[in-house]
Amino acid sequence: MEHGKVFISSILNRAVEDLSAERSIAKEIIESYDFLRAWAFEIAPASFENLDDSYLRNIDDSDIFTVIVGAQASNPVAAEIQRAKQRNKPILAFAKRVANRTPMAQALLESTGTKYAAFGSPEELRASLRDALNHTIVMSLHSLTTRGTTPFGQLRHLVERKARVHIKPTIPRFAERDMFSIRELTNDALTVEKESTDEALSIPASRISDILFHDSKADTPVLVLDGRLQWLSTIQRWRFFPEKPDAASPLGFSKPSVTSDPTAARLCAELQRKGFTMGWAAEAEIPGKQNGAYQVVYDDDGRYFKIEDRVRDLALVAQTPQGVTHR
Repeated sequence: MEHGKVFISSILNRAVEDLSAERSIAKEIIESYDFLRAWAFEIAPASFENLDDSYLRNIDDSDIFTVIVGAQASNPVAAEIQRAKQRNKPILAFAKRVANRTPMAQALLESTGTKYAAFGSPEELRASLRDALNHTIVMSLHSLTTRGTTPFGQLRHLVERKARVHIKPTIPRFAERDMFSIRELTNDALTVEKESTDEALSIPASRISDILFHDSKADTPVLVLDGRLQWLSTIQRWRFFPEKPDAASPLGFSKPSVTSDPTAARLCAELQRKGFTMGWAAEAEIPGKQNGAYQVVYDDDGRYFKIEDRVRDLALVAQTPQGVTHR
């Protein structure tokens, strides 16, 4: 009998934080399902593989990724979450109720891009994990029986037609008017090509939440993402991000900055060498000015630099070289 694999992620160093009891509970609940097996570092056999490679390979081979976060965080757990997101694994996150969760641990929870379940006792963790596994299993079965009418089934028809589509949300927002050609669909990902630049983009198929068709056949279908297409100023390319921006946020996600921010200064220097004109602009005035040549600057994390000010908030912007746009 084949078994599904469920990866258990959390801090392992008991000197930092002891989550061994919670990990044992997770293994117990997972393996109470006859068809599931838990993967946890403490029960894995000895291996000749590099330790980091071993962790990440087992995420690749897993069907479900679970993470338990308490008061602390660690770089290995952050790397595991990132790998699970890259491999489009279902992520089940559980937050232990603690009085002193560090900002890094909170950021770790939010980085999953999913709703996490809070627990305060072993019984709550057992119930929450079992509910989450049941929901994940039912949703997987549902997707198998309804693919003809779900976005996946509709995508297959669009691929056969070699259709052109719009995509939303995108950051910056004006790109939601741009045209994309559908190129390929697998069980894991949809590949589209941005017509204005011929750039190929990969979008996890499971993160396409809806396809909007209009009454007129002349109107272009719209792919609605559970996430976003995000412009990255550093590499001058588009990428899919799992976090979905609020509809009331025209610029997407920001991060605090100051005029002396070394990261912003480094990025400014890189773009200036490519011929861009850099500066700070009033955040509230930017949406009406944005186009292919005047853009907010987005770092590799998909966030723009924001200076909060009592008079007006500022955002870092770039004016592209004359005659050149990122589109």
